[in-house]
Amino acid sequence: MKTILKTNLKPAIYSIDHQKEGPEGCDPGSPPLGIPGPALTKELKIKYTFSVTWKENPKVKWTSRWDYILESMPHTNIQWFSIMNSLVIVVFLSGMVAMIMLRTLHKDIARYNQVDNL
Repeated sequence: MKTILKTNLKPAIYSIDHQKEGPEGCDPGSPPLGIPGPALTKELKIKYTFSVTWKENPKVKWTSRWDYILESMPHTNIQWFSIMNSLVIVVFLSGMVAMIMLRTLHKDIARYNQVDNL
């Protein structure tokens, strides 16, 4: 059993010879199908077909089968600068909150110690 690792699609529309049945009526050498656009006044039926060609690539290893997909998606690149920037901001803000908490606790402890001395 083989696994599909990559697909390439080449869409094309050809004029169909309605006199011939089957795949013979759709010749890739025929001119492209002309669609009238705004001048179209009635329903246009488009017959279509497709063919599939399988090509085995023995050079692709099982471990690198996802490389094509990952490389084709630009959003999969790791944004190291953004990650480091976020970490620096989190550490800085956490430090500020810790300093505020320490000052508040220090004042509270000093006030409680003053009450004990009276």
